[in-house]
Amino acid sequence: MVHKHLFWKRENIAAFRQGSWKLIHVEQQGYGLFDLSKELTETNNLATDYLSQAKAMAAQLERWQSGLAEPNWHEGDNWNKVRVRAHKKQFEPTILNPPSE
Repeated sequence: MVHKHLFWKRENIAAFRQGSWKLIHVEQQGYGLFDLSKELTETNNLATDYLSQAKAMAAQLERWQSGLAEPNWHEGDNWNKVRVRAHKKQFEPTILNPPSE
């Protein structure tokens, strides 16, 4: 059976796959939306171009995350810093993820 929705989270990064769409959320950085049918490298953030899709998926991801238990262990600050740095250029501020003040 193929899943209609696939969610996952590791430390400060969560993602949601729905069909060919993939939404990634990096805490304190924002959201990225990617169409994996056109680009597997996840380098072209489409969140601004497909804002309604991004907002709908963000709401579903947030609902899913609200039901998660607190993890029993963590990867540590070094892993978080590396992952956030890796995503930084993709997550320009948008209506979905405004710049922090």
